[in-house]
Amino acid sequence: MMKQIIKNSTIFVACGIVYIIIELLYRGYTSLSMFFCAGAIGLLASLVNNLFSFEILLQWQLAIGTGIATFCEGITGLMLVMIYGYNPVWDYSRLPFTFFWGQCNFYFCLIWIILCFIAILLGDSIEYYLFDGKRAYYKVAKNKIWFWLPKKR
Repeated sequence: MMKQIIKNSTIFVACGIVYIIIELLYRGYTSLSMFFCAGAIGLLASLVNNLFSFEILLQWQLAIGTGIATFCEGITGLMLVMIYGYNPVWDYSRLPFTFFWGQCNFYFCLIWIILCFIAILLGDSIEYYLFDGKRAYYKVAKNKIWFWLPKKR
């Protein structure tokens, strides 16, 4: 039980830090709230193949992860609105295809696909290399494996 808590905490923190670094490089600033949002997204997205097995197609894993990310982004945005009266981190109100009470945008959901892929690889790598988990592989078709994580030495 303790090993599971430490593993999940490690994935959470790693995904939160990676997101913060990406956002700092892209926008030049970030928010601590996004560390927690991205950590939760990364942990949940990386656990999808544990729930369904590695036989789940990578495309489905990414779709589920993107759905999780969009929901978490929406909830985080609504929480920020409740705390501050507005969302001080992002504002999609002037963009087309905005939803979830203005907290999510279709175009940014497409970016979550890439970020979920990073989270899945990061989470699976942490689980395999640091916590003796199963060696992950990713399928893109019924009998077609795209790639495996490199073997431990």
